Order: sequence, then C-alpha cells, then structure tokens
Amino acid sequence: MKPQSLLALLPGFLQRAIGCLSRQQVLQDYRHAPSHHVPTCQAHMTLRPFNLLTSTAGDIQKLFQLSDFNSTALVELLLQQIENHNQNGLHLGALISVAPRQQVLARARKLDEERIAGQSRSSLHGIPFIVKDSIATHPDMGMDTTGGSWALAGSRPSMSSPVVERLVDITLFTIFRSTYHGMMQKLCSLGVHVEYPVELPTGDKVWSGIGDIINYEFSGVMDRYLGSLDASNVRSLEDLVEWNHRQLDTPFVLCH
Repeated sequence: MKPQSLLALLPGFLQRAIGCLSRQQVLQDYRHAPSHHVPTCQAHMTLRPFNLLTSTAGDIQKLFQLSDFNSTALVELLLQQIENHNQNGLHLGALISVAPRQQVLARARKLDEERIAGQSRSSLHGIPFIVKDSIATHPDMGMDTTGGSWALAGSRPSMSSPVVERLVDITLFTIFRSTYHGMMQKLCSLGVHVEYPVELPTGDKVWSGIGDIINYEFSGVMDRYLGSLDASNVRSLEDLVEWNHRQLDTPFVLCH
C-alpha cells in the first residue's frame, strides 16, 4: 500500500503516534528519511503528570524511566485510593479483596530495584493489575479465589492460573480482586454491590432496540427467577440442588 493511502486510512492515529506532525510533514519525512528514521517532535517527549484516573500504562512507564516516580509510590497511591473509596467515601465496592499491604510494597520495591539495575523485562514492568475473582491465584498472593460466592470463601487453589503466572513472570504483580459486573452480579453473593462512577450509553444508542431487550426483558427475567429463589428459602448449596430438581418442570416465562 502506498504511504498516501495508508495515511488516508489512519491520519489521526499516525499523527498522534509521531507527535502531531501535519500530513504534509509526514509525507515529506517519509519520502526523504532513511528507512530507520522515525520523525519525532519535542512535544511528543513531554511527560504528563501522574493522574490516578487518566494515566495509561504508557504514561506510567515514561514517568518510571524519566522521573523519580516508581512502583512503590504508585502502589501507595493506589492503596490509599482504595482505602478512601472502595468501602468508604464513594463506597464503590469495586474490589472484593486486596493483597496484604506489606507484601505488595515489598514486591514493588523489588521491581524498582530491578529497573534501576537495568533488568526491566517488559513494557509493563512494575505496574499492578486487577484479577477477576473467577481467576485462580495462589494463596501466597494473599487473596482468596471465591468466584464471588461465600461458598468458596477461604478457598486455596494449588496454583495460580496460567494467565496470572505469565503476567507475574514478566515482572508484574496483582494486588486487587475485582467484583463481577452485568449478569454475574445477579448470581453472586460475595462483594456483589458495585457503584459505577460513570454512566454508560444505553444499548439503543448503538443498535436500535437492544437497550430495551437488555434493560427490561433480561433484567425482568432474572429478577423474577431470583425472586423465586428467595421464596424457596434456599440457604445452602444442598438446598439449591434440591430446589433445582423440584423446579425442572416450572415454566420460564418472560416478563413484560
């Protein structure tokens, strides 16, 4: 594909990627520069101040490399924000559990030492990640794997899931377990309540009619179904199995 055609398809992306150069500048540099040359501008190298709500992983890595900001400082800020607004403040309830403070700070300090020694093994070195509560983590990480259910509280998987092991191998670390969203919120009991700090557009803004299907039909069915669960006095897994056997012939009717 000719460079003009490529730029016609992705002008915004290319301009942002190389530092907001104009289309004419890009084409001129492309034609006359050596094959290994990448056009840049001084503004592209400007560091953005760290912001808990808006900084990306790329922004954080630049701060790690070009300032005194490090993984230890990042973890302390995250833990403070969780303390302020997970169960307190805004009561977001987004996280079921958090790894022990001293454990994650020790891990962060180790990763900082590796970075200083030039041993960074990935572009995400030292950036913590969130794990859904359905993904297994080894007990040594200090968090249960409950699947959002009180029935699995205190469970101890024999090993972490492959995706967690892979992320830890490239020197990341997990310190949070998040709650479910959508349908799974209706079906889990541990850490189920989540307050969303943003309002998402309704489905009918994307596809005509889907908002009504999701917001009314599905929610109505699930509420009716779970209401019958409450009425059955189910209080244990054994009760739930017995109740399901009794309800096999019960009609499942949509609510209107």
